[in-house]
Amino acid sequence: MAVEFVHGPNFCFSSTPSRRDILMNNSQVKRQRLNHDGTDRINSLPDGVLIHMLSFLPTADAVRTCILSKRWEFLWTYLRNINFDDRLYLGEVNMWNPQPGLTRFLDGIGDELVSQFMFDMKKLRLSFRVFFDAIRVHNWLVSAILRKVLEVDLCLFVGEPFILPRMVFVSTSLTVLKIEMNSVLQLPRDISLPCLKTLCLSLVTFSGTKLTQKLFSSCPVLEDLALVDCEWLFIRSVTISIPTLKTLKMDELPCFGSTDSINDCQIKIYGENLVSLKYNGSLSNDIFLYNISSLVVAYIDIPNLYKMDREIARRGAKLLRGLGNAQYVRMSNGAIESVFLAENFLDHLPIFRKLVHLKLNMVIGACTIGALMDLFQRSPNLESIVFSKGIDDDLDIRDNVWKLKYAPECLFSHLKTIDLHWFRGIKTEINLLKLVLKFAPVLERINIHCSKILLQDMNKRNEIFKQLLMLEDGPRVCTIVFL
Repeated sequence: MAVEFVHGPNFCFSSTPSRRDILMNNSQVKRQRLNHDGTDRINSLPDGVLIHMLSFLPTADAVRTCILSKRWEFLWTYLRNINFDDRLYLGEVNMWNPQPGLTRFLDGIGDELVSQFMFDMKKLRLSFRVFFDAIRVHNWLVSAILRKVLEVDLCLFVGEPFILPRMVFVSTSLTVLKIEMNSVLQLPRDISLPCLKTLCLSLVTFSGTKLTQKLFSSCPVLEDLALVDCEWLFIRSVTISIPTLKTLKMDELPCFGSTDSINDCQIKIYGENLVSLKYNGSLSNDIFLYNISSLVVAYIDIPNLYKMDREIARRGAKLLRGLGNAQYVRMSNGAIESVFLAENFLDHLPIFRKLVHLKLNMVIGACTIGALMDLFQRSPNLESIVFSKGIDDDLDIRDNVWKLKYAPECLFSHLKTIDLHWFRGIKTEINLLKLVLKFAPVLERINIHCSKILLQDMNKRNEIFKQLLMLEDGPRVCTIVFL
């Protein structure tokens, strides 16, 4: 085997333009706005172009253009998007007191804002993080639904419980619904969202099994579902069965409070057409995956388990058991540790016959290498492995678990690419590279992402080159790229 070395491309960084470079004073703007014959270039544009330009502004700013001239007076009413964010009005001295502009805007045309629109709406985005106004939010939502809005995106930090209008949950036009709200999601008895394809719920609390399941089952064409830091209050078991679902994101790492709490809620997920699964959390709830036969991509990020009990480890190992059909998997330290800490952990692992790409989002050390080798052993068709956090100093390559004469099948017959990040050139890393180069016959490429210190030390890189060049076994060429 011969080794070919390639240096990665040099990266050029251009400095960010200063305000002086990109801003012009009023006289310059005025001169550029006018043609040589003195005509106004902006006002000569068609209405459709001006309306398109207004669509990139926050709604309040778009409305303000009505004072420019008679022509501009009603142009904003032809917009199909409303984007309102109260953070734009935070006081510079006291952020908790609104600027006068917010009060004037809401008291002036705020109540009639949605009703003034000339056409059906496309998107309504409301962000009230500081100055929540329940009545106006309610009225805007009702008006938007009546105007057949396609997308609703809400970010509501409420001081008291807030009930969303019933019309939101029986809309025949909504295709996207995003709700971020620190409150109980009070659902109506009748729910029907026949066109909804994307549902994202953040910070909400579910308080009843029947209506919660009805929400998910009443979205017959739903494709994308995200549940971010949601609470399942007084719910022992909930089933999410959506045949059309393609992507599922679950984030159970709370923004506030402890991550060590264990809940008894069982979340049962059925998705025969699910393609992508992303889980990030400490498995505070017990998650069951059923009939995930179409899964392609899975990201499983679990915090370190050294402070947690074996129940969390059992849940983690069981979650991995549902990923048997995935082709690309990214795992964290906690996910690998859960396999090792769970009782009879090998019984929880399937054979990952379709798995070809594995990304290890962890530092490989002595505490995880045993379980990692078992995972390799059950992944016979692996073609690429990414060590995204590098190798720990405490890992002894001479340990039997790393002797590749006992290596799993994937490292012999299918492995083609290895990415090693945070490479420092320490003995452990070099020994690992030597062993992989020696015992992986179809290995084509090793991408070594050097640490900043190594990038600046040409002499040390040359020493590593010489050590690896000593490995010659047959005519094949493995390219090693230093990045």
